[in-house]
Amino acid sequence: MDGIEDCSYTKDSKEIKDSQYKVELEVANQIRRITSQAIHSELIFFVGIAIVSFGVLRILACFSHKRREEKVWQTISLYWLKSNSL
Repeated sequence: MDGIEDCSYTKDSKEIKDSQYKVELEVANQIRRITSQAIHSELIFFVGIAIVSFGVLRILACFSHKRREEKVWQTISLYWLKSNSL
């Protein structure tokens, strides 16, 4: 609530009465709101990065698995050819 407010304080053992203008600042509310929005945005960003990273790792795992399968089949084929040629 804005307005003039009477106040008193003690200085050098004397009580001094004075008036001061009281102002409510909305800065704290704005900071809270901005901080809340920033945290929300950061969480969305990191969750998005996690999802994309998971997808990339799964794709790389598939390529790696296929490559291993090809090597296994090549090795089996070589052994089979060698055993049949004897």
